[in-house]
Amino acid sequence: MDKEDRISALPDDVLLGVIHLLDLRAAVRAGALARRWRRLPRLLTDIAIDVADLIPHPKDIMVAYANATRWLLAPTEHRTIRALRLSFYLAGDPDLLHSIGHAVAESTAERWEFTARTKSDHRAISPRQRGLLGPRFMSFVGACPVAFRQLTSLTLHNLSFRNSDIHQLLDTCERLELLSLHRCASLGGFMSVLQIDAPSSSLVALELHGCYYWAVQLTSVPNLERLICYSDRMDWDICFVVEFGHVPRLRDIKPLRGASAFVQTSK
Repeated sequence: MDKEDRISALPDDVLLGVIHLLDLRAAVRAGALARRWRRLPRLLTDIAIDVADLIPHPKDIMVAYANATRWLLAPTEHRTIRALRLSFYLAGDPDLLHSIGHAVAESTAERWEFTARTKSDHRAISPRQRGLLGPRFMSFVGACPVAFRQLTSLTLHNLSFRNSDIHQLLDTCERLELLSLHRCASLGGFMSVLQIDAPSSSLVALELHGCYYWAVQLTSVPNLERLICYSDRMDWDICFVVEFGHVPRLRDIKPLRGASAFVQTSK
C-alpha cells in the first residue's frame, strides 16, 4: 500500500482533524486529491475562510474566494456548521459578495464572524476610498439580510458610514455581539459623532480602534458590557467624548490611548 493509500485509509474523523489545520488554499487542494478527500472539507463544522490564505493573489482573487466559499459551504445532510469565520475584501463585482452572502444564509451556520479587509495598508486609504467602501458594505448588508441576521461578530476596516448606517446595521444583525471598527469614519467628516441607539440589539462589545470620531453617544445599548476606545494617532490633540445613556451592564471600559478622554453621563 503506497503512502497516499495509507493516508486515505485513515478514519474520517482523523482526516477531518488534519484538514481542519489547513488553510483555505491547502484545504481546497486536498479536496482535489481523490473522490473520498473531495467530500471531507465539506464535512467540517468549524470553518475559517481567509482571503489572506490565497496569497500570492490570483488575478481575480475575489472570484477564487467566492468559488471556494460556495464550495465549502454547500449544504450537506451530514453536518451542521457550528462556527464560520470569513475574512475577505469588499472588492470585485457586487454579485460576488452577494453570492457569498447567499452561501452563508444557506449554510445556516450557528455562529458567523466576518472581517471586511482592504487590500491596501490603512495609511494608503484616502477619505474618498473610505467613502466608497462604506456604502458598498451597506449595500452588501441590504442584499443579504438573511445571512447578516446570523452574524455574531463583525470587524470592519477603513469604511465611512452615513449617520443612519450603524443603526441599520445593528437592526439587521440582530444576533451581533461584537462590533469592532478599525480606522472607520463618518461620511459627515472626521470630527463627527458616532451615535448608537439600539435598545433591541444583542451587542455585548464595542471596539473603536483609531477611528475618526470625536465622540461616541451610547444612547441605549442595554446588553453592552465592554467598550474599547483606542488611538495610535499620537500627533492629534483631541478630546474624545463618550456619553453614556442606558448602558446598565457596561462594566469593562478600556480608555483611549494617544488622546485625552472626557466621559460624561447623559441625564
